[in-house]
Amino acid sequence: MTLLLTFLALTASLTALFWGLSLFVQPYLLSETVQRLGLRSLAGGVLLAGFLTGWTYLNTRASHPGKYDTLLEFTPTLTIEIHEFDAVHRLNRKQPDGQWLEETVTYRRANPTAPFLATTEPYDRFAVSGTRNGVSYMTTAILVKEPGTATIWRMEPSLSPDGKTYQTRAEEVVFRQKGGSRYLEAAQPGTVYVPSLISIVVALILNLLHFAIWFIVFWPLLRYPSGTALGLAFGFGLLTMLVIMPLLFQENRQTVRTSPPRSDLASVPLATRPAK
Repeated sequence: MTLLLTFLALTASLTALFWGLSLFVQPYLLSETVQRLGLRSLAGGVLLAGFLTGWTYLNTRASHPGKYDTLLEFTPTLTIEIHEFDAVHRLNRKQPDGQWLEETVTYRRANPTAPFLATTEPYDRFAVSGTRNGVSYMTTAILVKEPGTATIWRMEPSLSPDGKTYQTRAEEVVFRQKGGSRYLEAAQPGTVYVPSLISIVVALILNLLHFAIWFIVFWPLLRYPSGTALGLAFGFGLLTMLVIMPLLFQENRQTVRTSPPRSDLASVPLATRPAK
């Protein structure tokens, strides 16, 4: 469904709703219907239809589905699937100057359900800590190449004050981006999470504004008593969030490409950087 058809269908439906409801209810509340009811109903239909169409546009053209959805469904965190990354391993050995020895190992998976395996040792499965060639190691950073660019995201775990252990159990380690909000979990290293506070704020504003516009239509525009207008706004607003908006989002959904296909990712090896 195109946005123009969405707007026209909503305008016609809402205008009919406001007009028919007012013809039936207002004589009991106000002893008579308000003047120019048809024009007021049309204005309310255009106002609310314009907002709902705009909300649909924002949510269906966002970076990921559900970014600006209703309060019951919105998903402010974008997820990016990756198929390759570099792990910086700190070895249990020190250099002559007392610094820990480090090595960078590239891990890759063949498909979304396959485990990440070292490119140099096909049977070496990724783990945050372990032993290789008789030397124990722990992962102190994960380097992820941003899909479609040459930018490298460096993500590090929370370590104990002495830097020798993780602050949580190995399977619960979370690698967080230095200077950013992205992170990935050791138990699921193929997914990078990108939370957004701005998305949360915008979604909350849209949902609250939605109820406010219903109230504006019923109270100052159609002249219902404020208490009745508040109740009608809550009831119709909730119905819209539960039934109407999911349908509008589904019908107007556009596929937004957030990452290149796996063939693109696999064809470009990660840049190997010395650990900092």
